[in-house]
Order: sequence, then structure tokens, then C-alpha cells
Amino acid sequence: MNKLIFKTLAVAALLVSAVSAAPIQVGTRLSLVIDVSGSVTTAEYNLQMDGYGAAFRNAANQALIVNGGGIAVNYVFFASSATTASTWTLLSDVASINAYATVLENVARPFSSSTGIAGGIRSSLASFADTTYTANRNVIDVSGDGEENVSTDAAVRGQRDAAAAAGIVINGVTIGTGGGNLFGYYTNNVITSGGFVEAAVSFTDFSDAINKKLFRELGGDIPEPSTYAMMATGLLGLAYFRRKK
Repeated sequence: MNKLIFKTLAVAALLVSAVSAAPIQVGTRLSLVIDVSGSVTTAEYNLQMDGYGAAFRNAANQALIVNGGGIAVNYVFFASSATTASTWTLLSDVASINAYATVLENVARPFSSSTGIAGGIRSSLASFADTTYTANRNVIDVSGDGEENVSTDAAVRGQRDAAAAAGIVINGVTIGTGGGNLFGYYTNNVITSGGFVEAAVSFTDFSDAINKKLFRELGGDIPEPSTYAMMATGLLGLAYFRRKK
């Protein structure tokens, strides 16, 4: 009898463990891969991170997150090398979304040097091995103001192809021209098939570009210009949430 009770308790413990280890279902897992290379000044870095914060505070984007089953989000900084991706954070309601916007607006810049897009994607891709969350869509979002100059363009495409093979979409936001055709570079080397690129003329335009991109990534229809204008009203709060570095 004691053996039977022991076996029953052991099986129950295993079942509880399996249930507790089950991944949390969300609509999207989104990894933000952010350029902090030497060409990005401190002021430009602040504009970049404020832009991310404002995009998450936007009411239209928040509605998509909440109504879409929530998202799990992390971030990776890249320059000469890439930092390990931050821990995945669950955003499921307005309070948690606003809290994460504040986190992004206050992350201290870790380093600055060359532009290692391949390393940034590699670190982001590795973070998707975490089984805490499972999602209908898995997205890597690369933003930057220059081309790869740490390794090779082939290395960037290799990481892009690895992401595609894992069912992960890569989208991009280009900032400026990178001294050439940065939009074309991202199109040909960074984004996956089915991915897209948003272009910001400069860092001062980044907030609008990342807002549009996040809206599309979260499943929003591409809005008419008048709708963009309405979405932009959500960015007006940016001035109230800027931080000093």
C-alpha cells in the first residue's frame, strides 16, 4: 500500500511539474535588436529609446497587444559585439505595457563601437530557445543607422536565413541612409522573406517609424495617412516621459 501511495504521489508530482513548465501562450514574441554603435550619438540613442517607449505607449499599439493575447518582448544591443538578450517580459495589459515603455526609456547605453548586425541577430535568435513563452508570431526587429562592418554581409544573411528556418520573421527600421542605400541593404541582407523595412530619415523621425512598424508587427492593417495622424497623437506623451542620461 505504501508503495502504491508513493508511486501515486510521484506521478502527481510529475504531472504538476509538467503543467507548471508548460509555456505561456502569447500572440507575439518580439525581440528588439538595437544599434548602439559609434555612429549613434548619446542624443540619438536617447531619441531611439524614447521612440520605442512612445510606440509602446501608443493607444492603437496597446489595443493590439491586449486584444491579441499579449506579447513577450526582450531587447538586444549590438555594436562590435552583442549583449545577451534581456529576459523575456510579458506585456498583457496597459499597466505592464507602460511599465515596459519606462524600462526602455531608461536603459543605460552599454557600449558603442562598430556595427555588428550579425551578432545582434545571433543573440536575439538564441533567446528564442527559451520555452517560457510560445507565440503565434515570432519576430526580430532590427533597427540601425549603418551596414555590417564587424563581419561580412554573408554572415548577416546567414543569421537571417537561420531565423527564417526557425520560423522567425525579421523586420527592420533604417535610420538615415548609412552613407549609401541603407534601405536596400536591409532589404537584401537583413529582413526575411515576408518581412518589411520602415525607413526613418533621421533619428528625429525614428519615433514615427518605429510606431508604424510596431503597429504592423502586431497585426494591425497598414493604415491610411489620416489614421497615421491619429496614431501619432499617442506620441505626444513622449515629452513627458523623456529621461536624462
